[in-house]
Amino acid sequence: MNSKNIYCKINKCLKLHPFWYHRCCYCQTHYNPDGSIVKNGKCRPCGNKASKASEKRHREERTKRRHMRYLKNPEFYKEKAKNERIKERTLALKAYGGEYPKCVCCGESQVEFLVLDHINNDGKIERKKYGTGNAYYRSLRKRGYPKGVQILCHNCNMAKEFYGECPHKLLKLKSGNLLLDFKNYCFFHPTERFWQSLLNWSGYSFIFGSKGKSYDDYSKLEDTFYFEGKNE
Repeated sequence: MNSKNIYCKINKCLKLHPFWYHRCCYCQTHYNPDGSIVKNGKCRPCGNKASKASEKRHREERTKRRHMRYLKNPEFYKEKAKNERIKERTLALKAYGGEYPKCVCCGESQVEFLVLDHINNDGKIERKKYGTGNAYYRSLRKRGYPKGVQILCHNCNMAKEFYGECPHKLLKLKSGNLLLDFKNYCFFHPTERFWQSLLNWSGYSFIFGSKGKSYDDYSKLEDTFYFEGKNE
């Protein structure tokens, strides 16, 4: 073979071309879209098409090989996938909840009970775009753990899904309103002691305390909630 000639690298061509041959064997053009000279017997548009076809063919072959390896040892690959899923989930929980993640609603800190929640209720769109399970955890890591995600326990997450708001949040709001109401009552009745204010504000005749003590025992207790210098 003449040293100045080379075989074309295109499988469909298989012709002997001179080393200075600059023409696409697919569309017979001499130049790429940006004006540069064609090299290796294919222009860039035709080369991209050929690369995509080759990638698709090789991807199908890799899928078959992976499936055959899985069939030979399924327990090994199941355990490997499980460990990888736990690792990605732990990284996501720590990214959004710190070193010791917990539910932002009720404070549950048992890791098995925690779940990622979308604040804006756009989880369906996210799962459709990035996948579910381990695929979604990987997408969060690759995107740098974006905002819009919080940590809830499964109870709070399901309550938010079914009722729109978690009952814990409603209870906190109700308790906060009651506390504010009692605080206002104490402000407008400064001469009353704490237990007296609590009885009058609640409307009950008496309030039970810890077990084993009668009402007479509580009536003898000194109330120093408001009067710091009472014993002086």
